Amino acid sequence: MTLIRQKGWGDHLDSALDAGIDFVTENLILTRVIGLLLVGGIGLTTRGIISLIANQSNKALEAIRDEKIATLKDELKSLTEISSENKGRFHRTNEAIKAMITNLTPDITQLTPEQLTTIGIRDNVQNNQIYIVLLCVRKILELDQNLQYGEIGKDNERWQEFSDAIRKYQEAKGANTPDGVIDEGGRTQKWLEEDIRNQCLNPPDGG
Repeated sequence: MTLIRQKGWGDHLDSALDAGIDFVTENLILTRVIGLLLVGGIGLTTRGIISLIANQSNKALEAIRDEKIATLKDELKSLTEISSENKGRFHRTNEAIKAMITNLTPDITQLTPEQLTTIGIRDNVQNNQIYIVLLCVRKILELDQNLQYGEIGKDNERWQEFSDAIRKYQEAKGANTPDGVIDEGGRTQKWLEEDIRNQCLNPPDGG
């Protein structure tokens, strides 16, 4: 004769565990469940026990997932954040561009609103010499106008894109040692200023 023992709540709990409930923090979860069973005789049903354990497990999994996402974001940031070497190269270039803004401002202020419109400067930025010079720099270097100059000094990839364009420009100008950097008072700065005056700030009528 075969005897079949009636399963109790403990058997159902074991079955649930065997079915694949993933306990990331197994010891902590079981401790909480046992504590709930022992304190106050709360009378949890089998379904309630399994639900409680599953909820705790899900919370633990979500916490681990969030931690991994945060770690991945930090790793990506470390890969893209501008290096100290590139930061120094950007600083040199930025100083040269600030000097260019100063030197080109008289040329910009001599242009009428109509002339500025003709060369592609919108009405709302015609008094912004910084914007105009940076627009012209991107134009001469054949860069996408959507490239934000403020981001170049923060991101390795954006700096590299900007630096490669400078290097290509230097090579086209016949520089002996193209290095992808604009130095204040250097030949690359002077070349750019000249080309901006002749090509970017020069309306079609020559005026």
